[in-house]
Amino acid sequence: MVTKIKFILYVIVLSFIGASYQALGHRDISELGEFEIKLQVSTNLSVKCFIKVIKYSADMSHNRCWGSDWSDPRTVIGELKIWINNKEIIVPLSSYADLSNINWASLKDVHEGYRLHIKGGDAASSYDATIDFDEIGLFGREVHNGEEPKVDWEKTIYSRDTTSIY
Repeated sequence: MVTKIKFILYVIVLSFIGASYQALGHRDISELGEFEIKLQVSTNLSVKCFIKVIKYSADMSHNRCWGSDWSDPRTVIGELKIWINNKEIIVPLSSYADLSNINWASLKDVHEGYRLHIKGGDAASSYDATIDFDEIGLFGREVHNGEEPKVDWEKTIYSRDTTSIY
């Protein structure tokens, strides 16, 4: 009887942890399809991310992606959109076009704004990518190799000048 109660409590705790993980803005996106990740920061502040994962096509001709080890990747991000309180943030293609074989993504509230964390690849080709943004737009992206994060990495800083006209 005690073992049965322990088992039931264990299942309840795991269910709660899984629901909390999803509520914190984490999503498995290892398959083809369209995925939405939501982060409720407060009662009147929400962040939403839309990621479309598509099959890599040879006519895309960019096999030098993070997560693919010099071979054609299986999947790439075909579209990435971000909203803060239903206001769309401009997301440059360069922030996600070279990320392939995606495993999962999460949204997080950080001191400077918000962070989209994307994990992809496998073993030696694995990577961790973070895209940082706020109400003005993207301001940074970092990608680190999953096995050698201090050796193989890149960083992009996006312009914050909102006064210039293109």
